Amino acid sequence: MENKLFSCIESRLRGRRNYYSRFYIGPFLKNQAFLYSNVLRRVLLSDTSNIVITAVNIVGAKHEYSLLPGVRESSLDLLLNLKELVFVKDIHTKFNQSYFAYLKANGPKIIRCSDIILPNTLYAVDNTQYIATISNNKSLILKMKLTANLLNNFYNHLNYQLNSLLSYYTNDILEKTDFPLAIDPNFSCVNKVNSSLISLDNLENYNDSISLEVWTNGSYSPRSIIQNSIKSMINLFLSIYDISFIDIKLDSSDNFSENHLLSLSNRATFFKKSFFNICNEFN
Repeated sequence: MENKLFSCIESRLRGRRNYYSRFYIGPFLKNQAFLYSNVLRRVLLSDTSNIVITAVNIVGAKHEYSLLPGVRESSLDLLLNLKELVFVKDIHTKFNQSYFAYLKANGPKIIRCSDIILPNTLYAVDNTQYIATISNNKSLILKMKLTANLLNNFYNHLNYQLNSLLSYYTNDILEKTDFPLAIDPNFSCVNKVNSSLISLDNLENYNDSISLEVWTNGSYSPRSIIQNSIKSMINLFLSIYDISFIDIKLDSSDNFSENHLLSLSNRATFFKKSFFNICNEFN
């Protein structure tokens, strides 16, 4: 049996920031199910597709233990509340790039996520999330830096697209803006993953399946996260897979397949030369 079944058994939306789904994957060989479930679980927990606040500039606060006049929360409590905010991006949001968000509120008022002025490409999952409370005749002014997918610390600060006038001014603002309060970011949108094996007593070799439970923060559905994780694993191993031994006859009009295979071959050769140093053995 070569065909595998991937089906959603149960799905629940437990609040705007708690998305739960349970999936059935299989059947597998007896020794394969345990291996696949562990690998998929680790990849899901290491997912870094979340958009979070990485640094804050609070007017009147010099460090995280500063007390803000008229604000019920301390600077540390305010940072912890900002860390819990969940954002989503649209198709135009770029990775490895910083974005700005602003907040200015006058008391008396209960500040929530809906009071934050976000870029046009970012949206809040739950606008009712609590941030702080201000008393009479006081104000709270924040400037926040958000990052979409922290893959490289260098590109986290600057976006080198110098042919764009907007990106030029954005880089200039990033260099001149001081963000004294840093937030320890959690870039994973997966809150919890639970996997278990389902064994069937029959005479077939394919008798084990995987029951996979996934909880996310609402920015992505569990199904999309699983599909993206599987795609990431495939791309990772394809990048080092040597296709020079495979004799594939391509149609002359199939330029897409030819370019794709050529790209895979070049990446495989690069890995062998750079890391394995065995390129000459296969030539």
